Amino acid sequence: MKYTLVVGMEYEIFHMRPANIAISVNDRFVDYFSLDKNYGAVDHVLPEINPKWYHELNKSHWISTNVSKEKMESSWGNVKLPKCIKVYQIDEEHLGGFLKIKVENKNSDFTNGFMKHSSLLKIPLMALFPSHMADNDGEKLLKTIARLNNAFWANPFMDAGLEKRKLRESAAGLKHTWPNVDSYFVRRESEIHEKSKEVTTEFKVGGSFTAEIPVEKKHKVFFLRSAFRDAKGFFLPSYWSMSIASYKPLLNIYNEDQRSNNTQN
Repeated sequence: MKYTLVVGMEYEIFHMRPANIAISVNDRFVDYFSLDKNYGAVDHVLPEINPKWYHELNKSHWISTNVSKEKMESSWGNVKLPKCIKVYQIDEEHLGGFLKIKVENKNSDFTNGFMKHSSLLKIPLMALFPSHMADNDGEKLLKTIARLNNAFWANPFMDAGLEKRKLRESAAGLKHTWPNVDSYFVRRESEIHEKSKEVTTEFKVGGSFTAEIPVEKKHKVFFLRSAFRDAKGFFLPSYWSMSIASYKPLLNIYNEDQRSNNTQN
Protein backbone atom coordinates (compact mmCIF):
# COMPACT_ATOMS: atom_id res chain seq x y z
CA MET A 1 0.00 0.00 0.00
CA LYS A 2 1.18 3.50 -0.80
CA TYR A 3 1.01 6.44 1.58
CA THR A 4 0.81 10.14 0.83
CA LEU A 5 3.07 12.54 2.71
CA VAL A 6 2.17 16.23 2.67
CA VAL A 7 4.65 18.89 3.84
CA GLY A 8 3.88 22.61 3.69
CA MET A 9 6.22 25.47 4.61
CA GLU A 10 6.31 29.21 5.04
CA TYR A 11 9.65 30.99 4.67
CA GLU A 12 10.79 34.51 5.52
CA ILE A 13 14.14 35.07 3.83
CA PHE A 14 16.88 37.26 5.34
CA HIS A 15 19.36 38.57 2.76
CA MET A 16 19.19 36.42 -0.38
CA ARG A 17 20.90 33.18 0.57
CA PRO A 18 18.61 30.16 0.12
CA ALA A 19 17.73 27.62 2.77
CA ASN A 20 18.41 24.04 1.68
CA ILE A 21 15.85 21.41 2.67
CA ALA A 22 16.41 17.63 2.75
CA ILE A 23 13.45 15.34 3.52
CA SER A 24 13.84 11.70 4.54
CA VAL A 25 11.63 8.99 6.04
CA ASN A 26 13.08 6.09 7.98
CA ASP A 27 16.54 7.30 6.87
CA ARG A 28 15.56 6.96 3.20
CA PHE A 29 15.95 9.99 0.93
CA VAL A 30 12.69 11.59 -0.24
CA ASP A 31 13.56 15.02 -1.63
CA TYR A 32 16.04 17.89 -1.66
CA PHE A 33 15.21 21.47 -2.65
CA SER A 34 16.03 25.10 -1.87
CA LEU A 35 13.88 28.01 -0.72
CA ASP A 36 15.33 31.12 -2.35
CA LYS A 37 12.52 33.62 -1.82
CA ASN A 38 9.68 34.43 0.56
CA TYR A 39 6.89 31.86 0.71
CA GLY A 40 3.80 33.08 2.52
CA ALA A 41 0.39 31.57 3.13
CA VAL A 42 -3.07 31.57 1.57
CA ASP A 43 -5.05 33.81 3.89
CA HIS A 44 -8.53 32.85 2.68
CA VAL A 45 -8.68 29.07 2.45
CA LEU A 46 -12.44 28.52 2.60
CA PRO A 47 -13.17 29.56 -1.05
CA GLU A 48 -10.71 26.84 -2.15
CA ILE A 49 -12.38 24.07 -0.10
CA ASN A 50 -14.33 21.49 -2.12
CA PRO A 51 -17.77 21.32 -0.47
CA LYS A 52 -18.90 18.04 -2.07
CA TRP A 53 -18.36 15.57 0.77
CA TYR A 54 -19.28 18.04 3.51
CA HIS A 55 -22.78 18.18 2.03
CA GLU A 56 -22.93 14.41 1.53
CA LEU A 57 -21.88 13.76 5.14
CA ASN A 58 -24.25 16.34 6.63
CA LYS A 59 -21.25 18.41 7.73
CA SER A 60 -22.03 21.58 5.81
CA HIS A 61 -21.68 23.56 9.05
CA TRP A 62 -17.93 22.75 9.00
CA ILE A 63 -17.54 25.03 6.01
CA SER A 64 -19.99 27.63 7.21
CA THR A 65 -18.83 31.20 7.76
CA ASN A 66 -21.15 31.44 10.77
CA VAL A 67 -19.17 31.05 13.97
CA SER A 68 -20.75 28.92 16.70
CA LYS A 69 -18.51 27.63 19.48
CA GLU A 70 -21.27 25.39 20.82
CA LYS A 71 -21.48 23.47 17.53
CA MET A 72 -17.73 23.73 16.80
CA GLU A 73 -18.32 25.75 13.66
CA SER A 74 -15.60 28.02 12.35
CA SER A 75 -14.89 30.73 9.82
CA TRP A 76 -11.58 28.95 9.04
CA GLY A 77 -9.95 32.23 9.91
CA ASN A 78 -6.98 30.59 11.68
CA VAL A 79 -6.21 28.19 8.84
CA LYS A 80 -3.61 29.80 6.59
CA LEU A 81 -2.21 27.15 4.29
CA PRO A 82 1.39 27.64 3.14
CA LYS A 83 1.97 28.40 -0.53
CA CYS A 84 4.94 26.03 -0.64
CA ILE A 85 3.42 22.53 -0.41
CA LYS A 86 5.15 19.28 -1.34
CA VAL A 87 3.32 15.97 -1.84
CA TYR A 88 5.08 12.59 -1.96
CA GLN A 89 4.11 8.96 -2.51
CA ILE A 90 5.88 6.48 -0.20
CA ASP A 91 5.60 2.68 -0.17
CA GLU A 92 4.38 1.26 3.13
CA GLU A 93 7.45 -0.98 3.42
CA HIS A 94 9.65 2.11 3.68
CA LEU A 95 7.72 3.72 6.54
CA GLY A 96 8.78 3.75 10.18
CA GLY A 97 11.45 5.55 12.14
CA PHE A 98 11.20 9.31 11.71
CA LEU A 99 10.15 11.87 9.17
CA LYS A 100 13.16 14.19 9.16
CA ILE A 101 13.23 17.61 7.56
CA LYS A 102 16.82 18.82 7.65
CA VAL A 103 17.15 22.56 7.19
CA GLU A 104 20.46 24.19 6.30
CA ASN A 105 19.77 27.84 7.00
CA LYS A 106 22.79 29.99 7.82
CA ASN A 107 21.10 33.29 6.98
CA SER A 108 21.48 35.46 10.06
CA ASP A 109 23.46 38.34 11.52
CA PHE A 110 24.60 36.30 14.52
CA THR A 111 27.69 37.96 16.04
CA ASN A 112 29.12 38.05 19.55
CA GLY A 113 26.32 35.97 20.99
CA PHE A 114 23.46 38.08 19.64
CA MET A 115 21.17 37.64 16.65
CA LYS A 116 18.80 40.39 15.53
CA HIS A 117 17.72 38.95 12.18
CA SER A 118 17.46 35.51 10.63
CA SER A 119 15.65 33.67 7.88
CA LEU A 120 12.69 31.94 9.51
CA LEU A 121 10.92 28.71 8.58
CA LYS A 122 7.50 27.55 9.71
CA ILE A 123 6.19 24.05 8.92
CA PRO A 124 2.45 24.20 9.64
CA LEU A 125 1.56 21.28 7.39
CA MET A 126 2.84 17.73 7.94
CA ALA A 127 0.48 14.86 7.26
CA LEU A 128 0.60 11.15 6.38
CA PHE A 129 -2.28 8.93 5.25
CA PRO A 130 -2.97 5.93 2.96
CA SER A 131 -3.03 7.23 -0.61
CA HIS A 132 -6.26 5.47 -1.58
CA MET A 133 -8.11 7.66 0.94
CA ALA A 134 -7.56 10.64 -1.37
CA ASP A 135 -9.36 8.97 -4.29
CA ASN A 136 -12.60 10.50 -5.57
CA ASP A 137 -11.81 14.00 -4.28
CA GLY A 138 -10.76 12.83 -0.82
CA GLU A 139 -13.93 10.82 -0.16
CA LYS A 140 -12.50 8.24 2.28
CA LEU A 141 -10.24 10.78 3.93
CA LEU A 142 -13.05 13.17 4.77
CA LYS A 143 -15.37 10.29 5.75
CA THR A 144 -12.74 9.06 8.21
CA ILE A 145 -12.33 12.56 9.60
CA ALA A 146 -16.10 12.80 10.08
CA ARG A 147 -16.19 9.37 11.75
CA LEU A 148 -13.42 10.30 14.18
CA ASN A 149 -15.21 13.53 15.01
CA ASN A 150 -18.53 11.76 15.53
CA ALA A 151 -16.93 9.14 17.80
CA PHE A 152 -15.39 11.78 20.03
CA TRP A 153 -18.52 13.88 20.34
CA ALA A 154 -20.98 10.97 20.55
CA ASN A 155 -23.36 10.16 23.39
CA PRO A 156 -23.50 9.67 26.30
CA PHE A 157 -21.27 12.67 26.95
CA MET A 158 -23.48 15.04 24.94
CA ASP A 159 -26.35 14.22 27.32
CA ALA A 160 -24.22 14.21 30.46
CA GLY A 161 -24.91 17.78 31.47
CA LEU A 162 -23.33 21.12 30.69
CA GLU A 163 -20.42 20.87 33.14
CA LYS A 164 -19.25 17.50 31.84
CA ARG A 165 -19.62 18.74 28.28
CA LYS A 166 -17.37 21.71 29.08
CA LEU A 167 -14.77 19.37 30.55
CA ARG A 168 -14.88 17.20 27.44
CA GLU A 169 -14.63 20.22 25.16
CA SER A 170 -11.52 21.43 27.01
CA ALA A 171 -10.04 17.93 26.71
CA ALA A 172 -10.48 18.13 22.93
CA GLY A 173 -7.55 20.49 22.83
CA LEU A 174 -5.33 17.76 24.29
CA LYS A 175 -6.20 15.03 21.78
CA HIS A 176 -3.82 13.90 19.08
CA THR A 177 -4.76 15.24 15.65
CA TRP A 178 -4.87 13.21 12.43
CA PRO A 179 -3.69 13.01 9.70
CA ASN A 180 -1.61 16.11 10.48
CA VAL A 181 0.65 16.78 13.45
CA ASP A 182 0.51 19.93 15.52
CA SER A 183 3.99 19.79 17.07
CA TYR A 184 7.44 18.36 16.46
CA PHE A 185 10.98 18.19 17.85
CA VAL A 186 13.63 20.67 16.68
CA ARG A 187 17.08 19.09 16.90
CA ARG A 188 20.14 21.34 16.72
CA GLU A 189 23.52 19.97 15.67
CA SER A 190 25.08 22.50 18.05
CA GLU A 191 23.33 23.92 21.11
CA ILE A 192 25.85 26.68 21.72
CA HIS A 193 23.44 29.40 20.62
CA GLU A 194 20.05 27.67 20.57
CA LYS A 195 18.72 24.57 22.32
CA SER A 196 16.92 21.59 20.85
CA LYS A 197 13.26 21.65 21.89
CA GLU A 198 9.69 20.71 21.07
CA VAL A 199 7.67 23.34 19.20
CA THR A 200 4.22 23.68 17.68
CA THR A 201 3.76 23.79 13.92
CA GLU A 202 2.93 27.49 14.26
CA PHE A 203 6.40 28.28 15.61
CA LYS A 204 8.91 30.08 13.34
CA VAL A 205 12.35 28.48 13.57
CA GLY A 206 15.57 30.24 12.60
CA GLY A 207 18.96 28.81 11.82
CA SER A 208 19.90 25.26 10.84
CA PHE A 209 18.01 22.37 12.44
CA THR A 210 16.32 19.04 11.81
CA ALA A 211 12.59 18.66 12.38
CA GLU A 212 11.92 15.15 13.71
CA ILE A 213 8.49 13.51 13.71
CA PRO A 214 8.06 9.83 14.68
CA VAL A 215 6.31 7.62 12.10
CA GLU A 216 4.28 5.14 14.14
CA LYS A 217 1.57 2.55 13.53
CA LYS A 218 -1.85 2.28 15.12
CA HIS A 219 -4.73 0.03 14.04
CA LYS A 220 -2.50 -1.20 11.21
CA VAL A 221 -2.14 2.32 9.78
CA PHE A 222 0.99 4.47 9.84
CA PHE A 223 0.69 8.03 11.14
CA LEU A 224 2.85 10.97 12.18
CA ARG A 225 3.02 11.45 15.93
CA SER A 226 2.89 14.92 17.45
CA ALA A 227 5.51 15.86 20.03
CA PHE A 228 3.08 17.33 22.57
CA ARG A 229 0.27 14.75 22.29
CA ASP A 230 -0.40 11.31 23.72
CA ALA A 231 -1.49 9.04 20.87
CA LYS A 232 -3.85 6.99 23.06
CA GLY A 233 -7.60 6.84 22.47
CA PHE A 234 -9.50 8.59 19.71
CA PHE A 235 -7.68 10.94 17.39
CA LEU A 236 -9.42 14.25 16.85
CA PRO A 237 -9.42 15.93 13.44
CA SER A 238 -8.84 19.65 13.07
CA TYR A 239 -9.56 22.24 10.41
CA TRP A 240 -6.04 21.56 9.18
CA SER A 241 -7.11 17.92 8.73
CA MET A 242 -10.12 19.04 6.73
CA SER A 243 -7.88 21.21 4.57
CA ILE A 244 -5.67 18.24 3.77
CA ALA A 245 -8.80 16.32 2.72
CA SER A 246 -10.57 19.00 0.70
CA TYR A 247 -8.25 21.87 -0.34
CA LYS A 248 -8.69 22.00 -4.12
CA PRO A 249 -5.01 22.46 -5.09
CA LEU A 250 -4.13 19.41 -2.97
CA LEU A 251 -6.99 17.38 -4.46
CA ASN A 252 -5.64 18.21 -7.92
CA ILE A 253 -2.23 16.85 -6.92
CA TYR A 254 -3.76 13.69 -5.42
CA ASN A 255 -5.77 13.14 -8.60
CA GLU A 256 -2.72 13.67 -10.79
CA ASP A 257 -0.72 11.20 -8.68
CA GLN A 258 -3.52 8.67 -9.06
CA ARG A 259 -3.57 9.09 -12.84
CA SER A 260 0.21 8.69 -12.97
CA ASN A 261 0.07 5.49 -10.92
CA ASN A 262 -2.62 4.07 -13.16
CA THR A 263 -0.55 4.90 -16.23
CA GLN A 264 2.48 3.16 -14.78
CA ASN A 265 0.43 0.06 -14.06
